[in-house]
Amino acid sequence: MLDKLRMTYHPAKKEVEFKRLSNEKELIIRKDSVLSEYMQKKGKFVLQDFGNQFFKDIFQAFDGQTVIDIEVVTTSTDFEDFSQMVEYFNESSSQKVRAKLVKRLPSMEDTYQQIVVHGKDAMQSLRKHKDEFWEFYKNSSVKELVEIFAKDIEDEIKNISEKIEKTRQSTVNLCFTGVYSSGKSSLINAILGYSIFPESIKSETAKMFKIISPTNKEKVEINFKLREHKVKMFWNGNSSTFEIDTTLYECPSRTSIQKEVNDLKGKEKHIQVGEILKHLNTNEDVTSEIEVVFPIPLDNERIKFTIYDTPGTDSNFEVHQATLQEALSNQTHSILIFVAAPDKIEGAGNNALLQYLKSAEQNDTKTSIDIGRSLFVINKADTLTDPDQRRALRSSSIKLEQDEDFSIKLSDKKLFFTAAKIGYAGKAVENKVATENDEWELETRLIPIQNEKRGCYYKYNSFASSEYATNNMIKKSDDALQLAKEKHADTEILNICSGLYALETEIKEFGEKYSSSVKAFAIIDSVEKALSKLNHNAVSLQSKNRSDIKEVEA
Repeated sequence: MLDKLRMTYHPAKKEVEFKRLSNEKELIIRKDSVLSEYMQKKGKFVLQDFGNQFFKDIFQAFDGQTVIDIEVVTTSTDFEDFSQMVEYFNESSSQKVRAKLVKRLPSMEDTYQQIVVHGKDAMQSLRKHKDEFWEFYKNSSVKELVEIFAKDIEDEIKNISEKIEKTRQSTVNLCFTGVYSSGKSSLINAILGYSIFPESIKSETAKMFKIISPTNKEKVEINFKLREHKVKMFWNGNSSTFEIDTTLYECPSRTSIQKEVNDLKGKEKHIQVGEILKHLNTNEDVTSEIEVVFPIPLDNERIKFTIYDTPGTDSNFEVHQATLQEALSNQTHSILIFVAAPDKIEGAGNNALLQYLKSAEQNDTKTSIDIGRSLFVINKADTLTDPDQRRALRSSSIKLEQDEDFSIKLSDKKLFFTAAKIGYAGKAVENKVATENDEWELETRLIPIQNEKRGCYYKYNSFASSEYATNNMIKKSDDALQLAKEKHADTEILNICSGLYALETEIKEFGEKYSSSVKAFAIIDSVEKALSKLNHNAVSLQSKNRSDIKEVEA
């Protein structure tokens, strides 16, 4: 009888476990086995990122066996993905995998609810231990130690509680980041279909913009703080202007904002939003976060998105860096969308971002950015006229100078190529808000961008080491392009060939299929960080207070 493999994959914990079975008896998997290497990727193993090499490694561990039965324990969604991976491998290999779901794990939504209970249990346990400290240690010599550690516990309980509350929202955060002039704001404008965010070759975004969809599509608002005062600006369709909450006190900044609003009256809504945001962006009295209520086309009945546009990571202004760190530290269940220009894959700005992410991953219990499930975008793909240059970028790395191990290899990530300005032109024409420049982009780019070798930027996308996922994603764009050509839908052709369609499709599918995994991982991550931090603090305090402890023990 052929040996079998039992594979258990936990999408929330992002880890895989293998058991080798011979006549239903478990065989020990040696530490030097390639299977052990996959099991060591705890917290970093995402099944959908692996492809044919993954199966080849399994066959290698089975000493030349040509057919392997894999009994799978995972969720229905992940088994569906795994089955498609198996089918793709079998088509191109003489070796064959037969996969069978032998135990179905709860759906990620059910798992998320259980993990919320896990988080609450952890909080209750921490409170219990904190109370026991006060009962056990009444000696005044260790009173300070107990107070310090009790405060540490309360801080961690608060962090876990905040994480649970924030992840209850039915939204997924999309946090756009990258160096200045990489085109973050242009990409967000293209996704929205309206140019409302400041774009410039300078480090334009001084504030952190948060975009949420209105419950009523006609409702558009801009919310911010002018020093300590909350300000609400809301669109009045009857008068074609924004109105400011009249309770706001009079000051020079209020006066300048009102003048800007008055000057814009009667112009198109999205133009007024863009000009007001540009004005607020440079106003020193406006605090770091500006909330914009504006329709997000990515939203659907099942999932809502919140978009964050952050300052350039290589800004020389301390206030920009502080805003960026504040924006990142407030991400609780976020997909990072790392945007880079082709000529700025490496550099001080990216290094600064990676340094912060490393620090957050190790120390910050508030932050939970799932780097393993993040998306990476090479924008301005149209500036690369040689297709070989695009292919070469797929094997590039975004490096952390101080720690090569934390560097991000693009070959291990979901990578997209886009030309946001071209994609936006198609959306603007479709939404009837196109400028002369947008119409020129459509007219001059439409034919060359369809060229198989020099256009169609989505064809250079790659999904980690998964050939199946990569080809499947490219096929979706190919099919959509063919349909758009048959309909003579020029704006759709521009959207697809610019790479925007592939990125938007992935964001929407990811939100629907894996958002609960991201939220569950955020809570697991916060509990594990809390326990690790408290353990470290306990050892540190014990070391500092060894003489007092000995006195108590005596």
